[in-house]
Amino acid sequence: MPNKTQEYLNLAQQTAKELTRYWENWTDYLTTASRLYKYSYADQLMIYAQRPDATACASFDIWNNRMNRYVRRGSKGIALLDQSSSVPRLHYVFDVSDTGVRRNSRDPEVWQLGPDLVQPVSEMLAREYGIRHERITQQITDICGRLVDSYWDNNSGDILDIVDGSLLMGYDEAGQEFQFKSAAAISITYAVLERCGFEPEGHFDRDDFQAIFSFSTPAAVYALGTAVSECSRDVLRNIERTVKTTIRRRNVERSQNEYEQQELDLLDNRGLPAPEPDPAPAGKSTGQVRATAPDLPDAASPGAVQLDAPVGDSASTPVGSGADRREPDAADHAGTADEEPGSEQGAASDGVGAAHEQSESTGRGTGDERADLQLSFFDAHIPTEAEQIESIDQTENEKSSSAFSLSQADIENALRRGSNFENSKLRIWKMLKQNIGTHTLLFERLPALITGGTECGSETVNAVSEIKFFYDQMLGQLEFAFCDEVKKLFGEGQDEAILGRKSLPSVVTEWMNRLDPSIHEQLFADGTDRMLQLFLANKEASEHILTLNLAKLATDLNLSDWDANTQATALENVKQYKMTAEKFRQEAPHKEAEAINGYQLTYEDEAGCTVTKRFDKVETSKRGKLLYNAIESAISGMGQAVSEQEKRQILMDVLRELC
Repeated sequence: MPNKTQEYLNLAQQTAKELTRYWENWTDYLTTASRLYKYSYADQLMIYAQRPDATACASFDIWNNRMNRYVRRGSKGIALLDQSSSVPRLHYVFDVSDTGVRRNSRDPEVWQLGPDLVQPVSEMLAREYGIRHERITQQITDICGRLVDSYWDNNSGDILDIVDGSLLMGYDEAGQEFQFKSAAAISITYAVLERCGFEPEGHFDRDDFQAIFSFSTPAAVYALGTAVSECSRDVLRNIERTVKTTIRRRNVERSQNEYEQQELDLLDNRGLPAPEPDPAPAGKSTGQVRATAPDLPDAASPGAVQLDAPVGDSASTPVGSGADRREPDAADHAGTADEEPGSEQGAASDGVGAAHEQSESTGRGTGDERADLQLSFFDAHIPTEAEQIESIDQTENEKSSSAFSLSQADIENALRRGSNFENSKLRIWKMLKQNIGTHTLLFERLPALITGGTECGSETVNAVSEIKFFYDQMLGQLEFAFCDEVKKLFGEGQDEAILGRKSLPSVVTEWMNRLDPSIHEQLFADGTDRMLQLFLANKEASEHILTLNLAKLATDLNLSDWDANTQATALENVKQYKMTAEKFRQEAPHKEAEAINGYQLTYEDEAGCTVTKRFDKVETSKRGKLLYNAIESAISGMGQAVSEQEKRQILMDVLRELC
């Protein structure tokens, strides 16, 4: 009886044989490979054979320790073959769909080529590959053809060595070259267009993929698959880098424009003249930052989510080989500011690029057969969900045991410690919070404080980066601590160990289930109804999203804008909302029998469901009377230009928005 490693080698061989029997099989594989373009062909093949719908894969340790996600009970690992040594070995990864989220969990990021990004990407492709076209799809097609020509020139000897036994033997060398280039060019084009969201499926048919049928042995398919993997990776990495760089640049420009507009608005309100632009320092280039955060190199770090094979791997490497495998960094998926994430592996929530359902004839075996081969959650002695959650939470607790009680003095003391420029660190932080012109800040104040000069070089950038890193950590700890306090508030009376294993959405949902259902029809003067609506809308959201939204609702400030006083205010407001809701539950049985001095609004929503909202009558303030007069005057001023029915409809729409 073959061992498990041999079974997976057989699975790889069988899957490779079936890939080019039908062109639909091959395009299904290309769809999977397009999402996993940083993987080598060997790993793309293994993932396709076991989980064709996988979107973001990582090892157990990466999900737990770096992404703060636990692997769900019953999950099946995806086996990858490593033949870098004399004895083939298996190692396993799990798809993001196999994981659950905890506080501060990190989501795989996915990039998309939106219409507003087509132009900068097209310009990049023209610079990088020297090919221009008014339609980017044709430009990509032409580039893929050129890459195949270059690949053949560099690897034709290896490719011609693997034709034995395949239908390629029926061609002379020129015919073999034509078949390879035809099959590779159309396949690379399909993969790139698929990943970029151009949905090539409806634009290609069997005739377009006629050349793939000549690659009828696993070795021949490996040669073709390796070429497709390497060439599509080259194009997609460049597109990914351009998309992310363009988005970052636009965000910076947008933030700068908003900041400058706020400055002008502030000056206008004070009746002050607008300032003149900062003069350029004598003898210096204006507006030039000498050191910026570079894109990460294509070679990725160990411990990876993605598995990249170096360009130029021998085309004759056996199917399923893991030789020279390098695992990309799982932090790619976290979308950190200073790194280039491998976001193409992100779990796309809209399902773009999902693989088609496969029949058993595709060569990947039935679902039962694949499940028998896949790593069982228990076979690998993986910790249980509860053990994983306890470990993740313990790590987070160690990071932020006292974060919620951080005072301004705590922060300032921390800023004074552990830095190459500890005497300046606090002053840099305070300077960044001041309203100083961008040019003055970058080319005068910061360089003078850090280096004593006027150039915004690498030392200045590194100093500011260190400050940012510190505050990013503080922000994460503050979020965790606020979330923990809210969970204790709404999970009052529950066992602390059990409460610690629940997510915030789960805790508040359990609390809401104990309320009187009619509370969702009531509008409250203190805004409790807004909190209840937030909880309802975020039932399926991650703990991270709900925590940030609740922080904003309770204070009208983003969590990043909080100070020591805001922390206490937020908790007090949430406590008040909770008390108001619970008080309504206690009074609800008596209200039906009482005459209520208030209003009731009933309407149909977009889904055709009847919605009822109630709110109490309050005394109208002077400002309220002014608002009433203004609305009445505006309605009267319209006269017959707007019908009475339309006026009523507009007022109802306004009321619905307010409710």
